[in-house]
Amino acid sequence: MIRLLAAALLLWNLGAPAFAQTEQPAASKPADRIQSTGPVGQKRPTARSQQACQLGLISIVGNKFEMTDIGPFDLAFTVKYSHGRADWGLDDVVLARVRAAAPGLNVQNIAYDKEELHRAAQEHGLFRSFANEIRDFARQTAAKTHCERYIVVHRRTAQIDGRPAVAVGFGLIRLRSMLGKETAYLHALTSVRIYDGNFELIKAAPASMGDDPGPFEVPKNYKPVRGPARQIDIASLPATPQQAAQNPAYRASVESLLATSLDKTLPGLLR
Repeated sequence: MIRLLAAALLLWNLGAPAFAQTEQPAASKPADRIQSTGPVGQKRPTARSQQACQLGLISIVGNKFEMTDIGPFDLAFTVKYSHGRADWGLDDVVLARVRAAAPGLNVQNIAYDKEELHRAAQEHGLFRSFANEIRDFARQTAAKTHCERYIVVHRRTAQIDGRPAVAVGFGLIRLRSMLGKETAYLHALTSVRIYDGNFELIKAAPASMGDDPGPFEVPKNYKPVRGPARQIDIASLPATPQQAAQNPAYRASVESLLATSLDKTLPGLLR
């Protein structure tokens, strides 16, 4: 049941327009506008555009902030999910970390249409897998490019500490005990997939901070999910996702979790 819930939540979030934030092509960013003109005023291609694409990036981490509120009895009907828009530029964070992890490679940022992402989620069939959905969407998005490899970074779900609830992507978990104690954690959950030029999967892994315990290890610091997460002061807890999206400390913390987890995960996958 939890696996079905996690898949449904993630597919629904993938198809939501607020999640599918459209990236501008790399050539339109200020760093790539260094161009010269010829004798007749025609623009010449930049050094970056003259290079063959060695790594195409499709980042669909988006701009949603999720809140998961778990009541004191750990029952499914006591779990409340809500989300709001957080325009924090997290896709730009992904692009920066991928380029940092791939020095010397020409990394092409590939834009996508949020409506196409929405349609891809709506067309999800009963017998199709999430892995196939991601691959097919990435292949369609990159149809006009010719890269040696492709990297897709997307949000993922994680079960919350054995409870009948899941955390999705970027957001906040609020836990309440029967004794009245409350704790809260920010999380930044993503997965990375590496494909060859024909979109055959080479490697895939969840982005990790490297601090998750093994199956027989006692965790040094408690976290309600496996993956990048950080405890926050319960006194600062927002009432709504919209309030959370306006908190600069939350933004900085989520950006740090995302960047650090990618920095620890990408080098091994890109070897």
